Amino acid sequence: MIFQNHPVTGLLFIIAVLIASPIVGVIALLGLIINTALGMKWRKDCSSGLYGFDGMLVGAMVGTFYPTKGWIVLLAAPVAFLIKIGSEKFFTRLPQLTFPFVLTSWILFYIFPPDSGSSRFSIAELYFHSLSQVFLVGHYLSALLIIFGLWISSKRAAFLAMIAPLTSLILCLGFKTEIFGFSAVLTAVALGDVFRKKMSPFLILLALLITSLIQLGMNHLMIGLTAPFILVTWIFLILSKPDP
Repeated sequence: MIFQNHPVTGLLFIIAVLIASPIVGVIALLGLIINTALGMKWRKDCSSGLYGFDGMLVGAMVGTFYPTKGWIVLLAAPVAFLIKIGSEKFFTRLPQLTFPFVLTSWILFYIFPPDSGSSRFSIAELYFHSLSQVFLVGHYLSALLIIFGLWISSKRAAFLAMIAPLTSLILCLGFKTEIFGFSAVLTAVALGDVFRKKMSPFLILLALLITSLIQLGMNHLMIGLTAPFILVTWIFLILSKPDP
């Protein structure tokens, strides 16, 4: 989860979601179990937890946007799994990232349009929620647990995750609007700790700013989820040289 393959880190992430919202946490766990079981049935190697991760995100999405219709996860999680295995052959040079989760969510939003609510947030809330919103929840303690979980698995990833929301906050102040930096958090960890550890800090910062700008634009058009992270990460992976 968040590119980390560490059992304690994963456990802390699950606890973080449950603390923020027991309903979201339970439905997310159900999605995790469903897709892990499907992965074990149809794929030999599930040790990385990637199949379960898609299911957990879909579950968190269902719990967030459809809290009274948790049964939807029984359909949505398998759809994400099918999208994942069905599109694997098209991702030989680029990682799928959260593509199955985003596509599944958009399909669901089209069939069952979610209610669009609006709230005002302080700068502190925007920062900490940027971290916890990686799992579609907003809670200070959840954010701290996520950072602690990252620190256990990768101190570099934790540092990048803590820095990333600052780019969104800069745009918030500049455009006098509100942006959650969860996509920026994922972009920072993906480019700075997973796929391009040798990438210059300038390029990582540029990627974060572009991610936040795309997030800002999509906020006025649709529920973008982690689509900005996917798009920017793919572009920078294509344009940059692999680590030696």
